[in-house]
Formats: sequence, structure tokens, C-alpha cells
Amino acid sequence: MKDSNNTINHLISSIYDGVEDPANFESALKEISMQLKIAKAHIFLKNNSNRLSGLSFCANIDGDFIREYHDLYYPTDYRMQFIKKSEFSKAILDDEFNSEIELKTNPIHNILHVKYDINKIMGSNIGSKYKTGWFGVSTLRRGGEFSAETAREFEAIAIHVRKALHLRLLSEEVSEKAIAHESANDTQTHGIAVTIDDTTEYANSVAKEILKSGFLRMQDGKLLCSEIAGQRIIDGAYRQLQAGISPVIRLSDSTNGMGYAVQMFNPLPRFVKGRLERARRVTYKIMVFSEALEISTKTLERLGSLFNLSQSESGVISAVINLQSLGEYAKQKGVREDTVRKQLKSSMSKLGVNSQKQIIQIYERFRFFE
Repeated sequence: MKDSNNTINHLISSIYDGVEDPANFESALKEISMQLKIAKAHIFLKNNSNRLSGLSFCANIDGDFIREYHDLYYPTDYRMQFIKKSEFSKAILDDEFNSEIELKTNPIHNILHVKYDINKIMGSNIGSKYKTGWFGVSTLRRGGEFSAETAREFEAIAIHVRKALHLRLLSEEVSEKAIAHESANDTQTHGIAVTIDDTTEYANSVAKEILKSGFLRMQDGKLLCSEIAGQRIIDGAYRQLQAGISPVIRLSDSTNGMGYAVQMFNPLPRFVKGRLERARRVTYKIMVFSEALEISTKTLERLGSLFNLSQSESGVISAVINLQSLGEYAKQKGVREDTVRKQLKSSMSKLGVNSQKQIIQIYERFRFFE
């Protein structure tokens, strides 16, 4: 048992090596395959709002499988609906998400799996609220089964595969090194602050001016807000940060109507001697704006192009971002409110969101990095 635990710890350490160098994910997957005595392994993580953005790695299988699956089969893979609803990092067998009819008729089973010699599958949901992720392995033989011990070891590893893949995607989306370099230029329009453990390691002049107002402050290495509602939002962002997400939050100072956009970046944790050490540094990017947002045409055009929004859909999104009521917007446009609600519903469907708050979050994320 001790040797097995040591081996699992070694595999977990190898997985985290992939955060620094993605080429190591493939070698780690090969080692996992040997330990679990399985044939093939595949991991991927995709942004729900942009399927072109994401990561995908495989082991012991032709590299063309990744291109073929994600280009031809992933958009209509019926199994993902079940997988997305399953518990994170819990082992599930293909008997649980396969459909008897689909097994007979779906090209995933009759073409893709046959072409790449994929047998019985065990996998795990390694996604999140805003991302779809999968970690799957297949048996050595077509009629093979997974033992209870293999399932336990798989779950122990899946937890860390999920964390490492999210961290890798985060590191690709935002380079901390680039932020640190940019923060040396105090002529920029946003504040940068970096904390390490319980102290503030760095703050540029813009950040110092923002924190001087008192609405936001740094204390014991954490960002705090003077208003209870704002502090609750920050506390929620810290929970997202621990889950490997780089949250963007919007805060409003009720005393003067000023708004603040804050993004937190969580650097990579380290797996040392069988345990995961928490990240010591956190970087904060802070931008101040008037509560009545000046809508960026450039950002709206980017959103419209990426999500194929019509002119009317972009218009109603602009109203939502400006905190304008649908009734006021409908009156302004000379149309019925029901028409505006239909336009809003259509735009939300294209954006992949289910609330007006999420529309604002997407807009702020895009504008934040213009």
C-alpha cells in the first residue's frame, strides 16, 4: 500500500509539471496509463463561451484523435450533457452515460472509437461552472473491466489533473510575468498590486491612489472592501481563486457612485513531498470607472463578432450593461418590451449565460483586456 501511495504521489507531482510545461502532460498521462494498467488516456478543458479556446492532451493514441474528436464530434457529443452534471473528479463508467440507441447509431462509437481502438471507458468531469473538462481512460481489452482499486487510484489522480489543467489554462490566458513587467510602467490606467503571504509586496502608483480612497484597502495580504456587500463579492472571488479560476468582479461605492473592476490572478501552487502547497502570491488588477459605464464600441463589436450577435441583440446588451431597464430601452427604441425581452433572451443564449449579471461580467472581462 505504501509503495502504491508513493507511486500515486509521484504521478501527481508529474501532473503539476505540466502546468509549467504542457509537454509534460502527455508523459504524465503515459505514466498514469502504466500505473492504472489502462490503454489510452485523454484530457481536455474548454471555455464554454469559446470552444476554440482550451487545452487537450492524449497518451498512447494517435495525435490526430484530438483534432478529429474536437473538430467533428465534440460539438454534438451527447455524452457531455451527463458528464457536465456529474460530480467533479468522481470516476464514472461509460455504461452510466452511453445510450443504447447511440451505441448502435452514433459515429462516435461506430467510427471514431473503432478507428482509434478505444475500448471500455472510465472518466471524470474535470470542468467548472464556466468550462467543460474531461479526463478519460480506456481498458486494454475490448471486454475488459476496471477494478475497484483502479477506480480509487483514478479518482485520487483526477482531482489533481483537474486542478493542474485549470491552472495551465489560466497561465496561458494571463501571463503573470507579462503583468509584472507591465506594472513597472506607472503611466497605465489601471492599478496593479501583488501580495505575498500576509504582506503587500508591490503596488504601482495607480493602485496606491485607488487604495488611498478607503473604499478598497489591503490588509494582511488580502483585498478588503469598506462596504459589506462589496466584501461579500470579494470573499466569493477568493473562493473562485482557490478553485483555479481568475475571477473578474465589479464593486460599487455607494457614497460616490464610483465603480471598480478587479481581477485576481492566482500563481501556480507547488506539489512538494506528497502535499499541495498553497500559492503564496496573488496579483490584483484594479480599474476605476463611473458607475454609469461608457460603453466601448470596440468591445461590443468584438462580442458581436465572436458570438454572432445581431445589431438588435448588441443593442439590448448595451442597455443591460448601462443598467438601463428593458422598459426604458423599449420606449427609447419605439418597440414593445416583449420584443426587447426576446432579443435579450436570444443574445443570452448565444453568449451562453442565464442572467444579466453574467452579461456584464463577460463585457467587463473583454473590456478589461482591450
